[in-house]
Amino acid sequence: WEAVAMEAETYGVSVMTLRTGMVLDKHGGMLQTMLPMFRLFVGGAVGSGHQYVSWIHRADVIGLILFCLTLDLQKAKGPINLTAPNPVTMKEFAHTLGQVLRRPDFFRVPSALVKLFFGEASEVMIRGQRALPEQALSKGYTFLYETLPKALKALLVPA
Repeated sequence: WEAVAMEAETYGVSVMTLRTGMVLDKHGGMLQTMLPMFRLFVGGAVGSGHQYVSWIHRADVIGLILFCLTLDLQKAKGPINLTAPNPVTMKEFAHTLGQVLRRPDFFRVPSALVKLFFGEASEVMIRGQRALPEQALSKGYTFLYETLPKALKALLVPA
């Protein structure tokens, strides 16, 4: 889809594409799928645990989209990663989630099971992705949730 979008540049249109990491929201996505297992004391990393997770809190997704709308498209063309500046391994992700929920994190979710539940979307979870928000940071975006513990606590710990 990015290649098709970039074709608009041949007509003099500036194009910016947004690449979203794993959005953290307790009401959807992979986090919602992981929560019941952790709450039952059988949570853990997906796959090997060595793959990177480029995550982002839902508030920063919204903030970055609004921020991108204010940018001069002549200076901010091309892809912008909507990911937090501190990606972690899946093992670190599971460990941090376990700490926030005060649950163990030593179980593993087999890759085959992830493929069964997520289909094609499971590839990123199993292989991993280490994307950094270099464009967003260089253009001046300030993240609300730079670290995973802060993001997970905001979503999961009652105020």
